Amino acid sequence: MFTQQDLNEIYSRVVENLRWDDTGEAEALLQHLERVTPESPRVLAQRAAILAKKGKLEEAETLLHRVLEGQPSCTDAWVNLGNLHYLKGRYREAAEAYLQALRIDPKLVRGYHNITAAYAKLGLKRQARRAWRKARRLEYVEFLRREGVKGALGCGTYATLISIAVLVGLLLYLHVR
Repeated sequence: MFTQQDLNEIYSRVVENLRWDDTGEAEALLQHLERVTPESPRVLAQRAAILAKKGKLEEAETLLHRVLEGQPSCTDAWVNLGNLHYLKGRYREAAEAYLQALRIDPKLVRGYHNITAAYAKLGLKRQARRAWRKARRLEYVEFLRREGVKGALGCGTYATLISIAVLVGLLLYLHVR
């Protein structure tokens, strides 16, 4: 039987494989999750992503709306719905879906990356830059959380000084905002 940690790891691998367009591997991993948690909103959202990758856009959209009716706080479904709208050239609707995901989880890095692209397609350059900067800040904070200060500082003296300067700059920037 799978532990919750095992399921999270498999789920992360599904998402990673989809990002790298390895739909076959993503689908094989997703089948493991579907056997254990067949009605999980996150699992269904990734099933919809696979359907979209296979060109079954209407079926994917229907599944995402079903997920969101039952679980409106599922950020994966909102992001995937945004991706679907983006694929169809509906950039305003895509941005709205990404914004909904970001309202639920303001630290969702891929939400900021995706909304950056939607804003750029809409010609909203200032909003696109703001979203991109937010994604970069969140990535750096996540890196610090994951690696710790020692990992961020590196092992060389020069690298340490540069890392400290970047860290201080980031902290000052966040404090001023």
